[in-house]
Order: sequence, then structure tokens, then C-alpha cells
Amino acid sequence: MSETDKIQYVDRSLKDGTLYRYKIQAKDKDGLLSDFSDIVSVTTKPKPVKPEALNGRYEAGKAELSWSANKESDISHYVVYEKVFMGTEKIAEVKSVNYSDGSIVKGKNKVYVVTAVDKTGLESEISAEFTVSAK
Repeated sequence: MSETDKIQYVDRSLKDGTLYRYKIQAKDKDGLLSDFSDIVSVTTKPKPVKPEALNGRYEAGKAELSWSANKESDISHYVVYEKVFMGTEKIAEVKSVNYSDGSIVKGKNKVYVVTAVDKTGLESEISAEFTVSAK
């Protein structure tokens, strides 16, 4: 068999952080099947852990948000979302563990959540909600 005759299989739609096991069987021209190969195990990369220790306060006309840095070494950035009537709305991507939101209106509250994104683009689950009161 030449290099160009190699058989390949690509499994798509895999879930993050999941163990998959594969074994193969050959079929000849007469339809006879070989024994199964040894099992090959592959684990997909898990999503980052959601950010924790979120904190927010209203100061000098801005919502000042902060959270603990993720322990994963390959975090690329964090995404800050505002909770809105029908879900969440992305308001910023930041490299640091803090964000200032100058769009908060005095006398109102805003509810925020944050996610962590790794260098491969995997995004964590959303953090716990935290509210900033602009009073």
C-alpha cells in the first residue's frame, strides 16, 4: 500500500472533554472481515472552567468589574456579557481580569456574567451572575 492509499477516518461533532474509543475492522473484496484492531482511546480537550470570585461596584460613574484569573495556562481572553431580557448580550472581550462599563445609568442596576476563552477558541460556561447597582 502506498502513502496515498492510506485509509483515514475523521470523526466530527465531538463533545468537549469526552473520552472516545475506536476500533477498526478490515473487509476484503470477498466481504470477509478481519478481527477488530486494538482499541484506540482519544480524549477531547475540555472547555475552560468558568470564571469565579466575581465582584462589581459602582464608582465614579462606571461599573467596575473584576474576577479571579483562570488557572488554565492557555486562556486567551475573557468575555463580559450583560444579562438582558431574553438572555445575554456580549459587551466586551478583555485580556485582563477586570472591566469598566461606562454605559451603566445612574439609578439603575446591571447584571453581568463572564466567560473564559482559551487559545483554541473553547469558551467556558457562564459565570455566576453579579449585579452592580448604580446608586
